Amino acid sequence: MSVIELFTKDDCELCDELKIRAQRLAEGFGFEFRVTHLTPGDPLFDKYKHTFPVLKAENGREVSGKVTDNDLWALFLSLTTPPRLY
Repeated sequence: MSVIELFTKDDCELCDELKIRAQRLAEGFGFEFRVTHLTPGDPLFDKYKHTFPVLKAENGREVSGKVTDNDLWALFLSLTTPPRLY
């Protein structure tokens, strides 16, 4: 099962909105969806402090900030195998 992880912080409306959208899409794809709440002092908080929210796929791809529907779909599709056409 593929894993999608959302990194959030306190008082982040974009984080709350992306959580709803990403969780719904993860359920549709059958992916595991994880939410990790970061606080100041955490090394990942320092890494992402200017880009929250951050949605990361297990293949290392990330989208962050104001994530469009196209960005979200591209991230999820990056974890799928294209159908064979022959």
